[in-house]
Amino acid sequence: MKNKEFWKGAVAGALVVTCIGTGVFAGTGLAAKGTALGDRKCTSKLAYLEELIDRYYLGDKDEEKLQEGLYAGLLYGLDDPYSRYYTAEEYDSENSSNEGSYVGIGILMEKNKEGGVKIVECYEGGPGEKAGLEEGDIISAIDGEDITEDEVSDVADIVRNSDKDSVVLTVHREGAEDAMEITVPVTDVELPSVFHEMLDSKIGYIRITQFTGVTGE
Repeated sequence: MKNKEFWKGAVAGALVVTCIGTGVFAGTGLAAKGTALGDRKCTSKLAYLEELIDRYYLGDKDEEKLQEGLYAGLLYGLDDPYSRYYTAEEYDSENSSNEGSYVGIGILMEKNKEGGVKIVECYEGGPGEKAGLEEGDIISAIDGEDITEDEVSDVADIVRNSDKDSVVLTVHREGAEDAMEITVPVTDVELPSVFHEMLDSKIGYIRITQFTGVTGE
């Protein structure tokens, strides 16, 4: 296929496919007979469902998210835990994890129920730890921009795509009366995967938590 744009997602898992095109089966124009999308009943049902959405759904419809949902659903139908559809952003995040290095501030975050993101882990020796961030801290703003309603992936993108060498985080810490402003450098960060200690004078202990692109080094 010689279309000019890549799909905004990739299929990864037990089924690994790189697809090129501007739409579903854009290279041929029609889905092959005997396939899910080649069944007229299937496409008619999809059109009917979208008609119901247009007629009765009270919220704003996001066409791109609907399309991404179709792609994800097609792979979900395989009932295979090792086959999954990734959006471009999810695929980049997955690759960063496998490579073991990324641009960021060296922390692991999760969505906080009361808003913002919670620091689950500060990577040893990373910029976040060196700047004074601690496990359990809640981040509510970055460079003065409120992130209380943002998802973790959105917060990571704000940091990763910053055009500055550092970001100022508004941090709330248990036991502290007021929020803190902590400046953290944005640098290349290696995900820790190898840990070591001496058990006694003759025995060294090495623990490998995962294999990434930098584990061997």
